[in-house]
Amino acid sequence: WNTTNPNAYGPAPDPNDSLLLLKLTDPDWACGFSMPIEGIVTSRFGWRDGRNHNGVDIDLEVWDPVRSMFPGVVRFSGYYGSFGRLVVVRHHNGLESFYAHLHRFKVNVGDVVEAGQVVGLGGSSGRSSGSHLHFELRFKGVPIDPGRVIDLSSGQLQADTLVLKRTRWSYAAYPRGTRFHTVEKGEHLYAIAERYGTSIHKLCELNGISRRSILRVGQQLLVAEAGP
Repeated sequence: WNTTNPNAYGPAPDPNDSLLLLKLTDPDWACGFSMPIEGIVTSRFGWRDGRNHNGVDIDLEVWDPVRSMFPGVVRFSGYYGSFGRLVVVRHHNGLESFYAHLHRFKVNVGDVVEAGQVVGLGGSSGRSSGSHLHFELRFKGVPIDPGRVIDLSSGQLQADTLVLKRTRWSYAAYPRGTRFHTVEKGEHLYAIAERYGTSIHKLCELNGISRRSILRVGQQLLVAEAGP
């Protein structure tokens, strides 16, 4: 629990993790959801200008209220390099949300916040070319694509549970309903495809592998994505 450095973890995923289910909302525990800000997404998660853009940028006006997406506890609230004025909230499921380039803070370290509570006012502090919210989601310090958690066009959650699959360098995020298969001794792509009523081509496409890829015992293959 580091309140002075937002980057409190190492850059790589936890080697003890494999496949995780994270509950995002739960009415029994008053765990709701709120879109941090309603606005046009001007930049998405992914590779950009020779480096990875670890979040999404959402257009706003200076002084617009920025809200916590889930209930949680404020772990960091301060000025931090290119982020400018930054608030980091740790949530009940281990996710952390980052709200950067703020103009003013509305919370302090240790504050307990609810979903939808204002944590800051929008601005353009830090390395920013204009007023916007840089919003990140991280799990154990590793950025995950907010667009795999939130439908950025509607501002609603993709599902009430998030599936995280550890990869070599990150966590891949999927909505609940996504199906995986754990490779057993002697299995090959044809048998796995036949078992799940899919094709070898589709398995290769979903997992970024080729027909010639050697399967490892214990390897987890994505076999079906969640439906709409």
